[in-house]
Parts: sequence; C-alpha cells; structure tokens
Amino acid sequence: MLMALEDFYEAHPGYTTNLALHLRDTDRSTVGAANAAVDLLKNVPVQAIIGPQTSAQAKFIIELGGKTHVPIITFSAKSSSLSSQRSPYFVRAAMNDYSQTEVIASIVQFFKWREVVPIFEDGGSGIIHPLVDALQAVGARVPYRSSLPPSATKDQIMKELEQLKSMRTRVFVVQMSYDSGFRLFSHAEEAGMMREGYVWIATYGLIDLVDLNGSSATKVMQGVLGVKPYVRETKKLHNFKLRWRKRFQQEYSAQVDELPTVFGCGHMTLSGHLHWLWRMLPDI
Repeated sequence: MLMALEDFYEAHPGYTTNLALHLRDTDRSTVGAANAAVDLLKNVPVQAIIGPQTSAQAKFIIELGGKTHVPIITFSAKSSSLSSQRSPYFVRAAMNDYSQTEVIASIVQFFKWREVVPIFEDGGSGIIHPLVDALQAVGARVPYRSSLPPSATKDQIMKELEQLKSMRTRVFVVQMSYDSGFRLFSHAEEAGMMREGYVWIATYGLIDLVDLNGSSATKVMQGVLGVKPYVRETKKLHNFKLRWRKRFQQEYSAQVDELPTVFGCGHMTLSGHLHWLWRMLPDI
C-alpha cells in the first residue's frame, strides 16, 4: 500500500494535499478487523478503509461503511454474497468466488470424478452453494459437506478426517484460511489421506500457502491441485516484484526472502483505486 501511494504521487505530481495511511493490525480475526474499523472510523476518522482480507471481515466492515458513508475497498474478500449493488460503499478489487467454481467443476469433469466433498470453515461457506451448483451441472454429486470451526483442535480435525475416510468419496475441495488449511493438510498427511488414491483441490488464496510458508507447506501439500488467477508476466510486473522484494528485505531483514503472492500483486491496481478515491473525495 505504501508503494502504491508512492506511485500515485509520482504519477500525479500536481497534487498538493496529502493522503495519510493509518495502519492497523487485525490479527487475522473478524473481531480484530471489526475493532480496527471502529477505531479508524471513530478516532481518526478516516475517509476510506482499504484491506478487509476475508469475506467474514469485509461483511461486518461493509455494514459500518454503509452507515458512515465511508468506502470499503478489498483485494482479497471473494465471497459472491458481497456486492456493491447491495452495498454502494463497497469496492471489490478481486475476482469473486463464482469465477473459480466453474474452473474446479471443469477439473472434476475432465477427470470424470463422480463425487466431491467440500471442506470449509464455519462462517466461510459463501463459495459452497455456487460450487455445489457448478459440480452438479457437470454430473458430480456432493454427498456430504464438511465444516470445521476456525479454531478446530487436532482432535476435532482428526475426527472429521476419520469421518471422511469412512466414506467412499476421495475427492475434496478445501476452502479455508491459511492457518486452518495448513493444519488440515498436516493432519491429513498424518491420517494417511495425502497418498495416492485421494484428490485434494485448494481454492484461490489457499494455494498461496506454498509461497508464504515455503518448504513446510510444500511438504504437507505435495500433490494438491490449486486454482488461482493467471497474472501475465510483463515488464511492469517484473519491475514491481523487484521493488517489492527490495523493500521487503529492508523492512523485514530477519524474514525469509520471498516474492509477493497474487494478493500482493494487488498493488498493481491499487494506484488506480487511489485515483478513483481521490476523485470521489476531493476534499481530503
């Protein structure tokens, strides 16, 4: 976001007003995001909020934005239940879940798998209904839907995995947060469900675990199919990645060297949204 702000001022040198970023850590939780949004709206107060990361976070913050007439912009909340038609102060800069359901269904159809079980977190089932519709459209059945709480313990996860092992279905679609997804695949490996004969498909976002967690995620997710948006490699994108890596190394020298994920590349469009925001709120 800081890089996008720098790019904006470089592209618009005539602006004399200052756009200030007030950063808050949500601790990856819905409650944390809600508290941060209330603080920003009440105590700063801000004129736009950028970054609810999950659909659950965005759903609550959108309500606040609607009541206070403050735009809410997200690059990673993908639930199809979130719509600017219902919430005129909501701006989504990410593909919604509908875009990946047909891709997953096409994979299932190509390999002629007849039954699929979705595995998701409680409260994060926005993709499930369109996914089931897409699977049924290609002749696949969904005999069971596996739901786990975000804070599921190892015993809870292992119990659910044993339930899945007792069924004849061996194709699973996983829609979870990074932490829950990593724990699920780790325990699935322990339960002997990551070997030949099982199929695991990770939805858009979760597959970024490999980029974020490196070798530890690669080990537990070996063989997992994943879907993500295709980002065409261009000179502009290449230069952005180099700049991002240099800045990351400067600010987090103790961290493992890495490149931005597809979500991270949201910077490429963020400058444009800052321009839109500026035109919408000319008095800031």
